[in-house]
Amino acid sequence: GPHCAIGSLKSNIGHCESAAGIAALTKVLLQLKHRQLVPTLHADEVNDEIDFSATPFRLQRESAAWRRQVVGEGAAAREIPRIAGISSFGAGGANAHLVVQEAPAPARMHAWDGRACLLPLSARTSDQLQQKIRQLLAFVQRSGAGVDLPSLAYTLQVGREAMDERIVLIATSLD
Repeated sequence: GPHCAIGSLKSNIGHCESAAGIAALTKVLLQLKHRQLVPTLHADEVNDEIDFSATPFRLQRESAAWRRQVVGEGAAAREIPRIAGISSFGAGGANAHLVVQEAPAPARMHAWDGRACLLPLSARTSDQLQQKIRQLLAFVQRSGAGVDLPSLAYTLQVGREAMDERIVLIATSLD
């Protein structure tokens, strides 16, 4: 059956002129985030010249879960990432097409090999940095063995803003 939903944002919010492309991108990103397809409103009448039954396309008229497509069969079956195409046509003749694919799931660490992990911390002032160190220590003490050191290191490396006062702790264990 049809496996490619199509829709328009124009019928929902009107023509945005120069902002139409970014509005469409925002719609796609929100649908990816929530794994939901949203309806195109006011699309009850379909162009008689388009025979949707002879295409892989379907007009998205209602909210629905956006499921990943499965390719292959049996043991070879696998899900492919959600993907969307966005076309935006300007009044002056300009047009753009963008293909957006959902981000891959973050790699999971299956087994930690005991190698050292880097734990960066930073703050605006030296006193604030000392407070951050105390907060990290309290968190590790509270959580005990429930802390996954590689995951903690990853979060501290990517979920931070580098500030003037910095320290990097090198840890091979929670102790």
